[in-house]
Amino acid sequence: MPVLKFKDPVSGTWQPLSSAGPAGPPGPAGPIDILTDVDTSTTPPTNGQVLVWDQATGQWKPGTPVPGGARYLDELLDVDTTTIPPAAGDHLSFDGTGWTPYSNAIQLTAPPAPRVGQLWLVR
Repeated sequence: MPVLKFKDPVSGTWQPLSSAGPAGPPGPAGPIDILTDVDTSTTPPTNGQVLVWDQATGQWKPGTPVPGGARYLDELLDVDTTTIPPAAGDHLSFDGTGWTPYSNAIQLTAPPAPRVGQLWLVR
């Protein structure tokens, strides 16, 4: 009986076909260089490097991160958490020019105690 084979898309080699069918490309544990738009083989990355886009080659390549980026949210030019410090549960809201802390907490107050003959409609 002939042995059925399939061509592995990763290695390019012919593999026996099992009853389960061919294996697909490697999952998250596979090397990142298998992606067609990533090149970490030509120049292997070193400690502390990140993937940077190379427009000329159309690929992500290892590179040194640009210094001077924001380390804290308030260091971004359009975010102000100093003028109005945020409280627990706040979120950032855009006011048209920048982002500031905003609380959408609803202050609930109890209506006065009803008197005999009064009906309160509460929504």
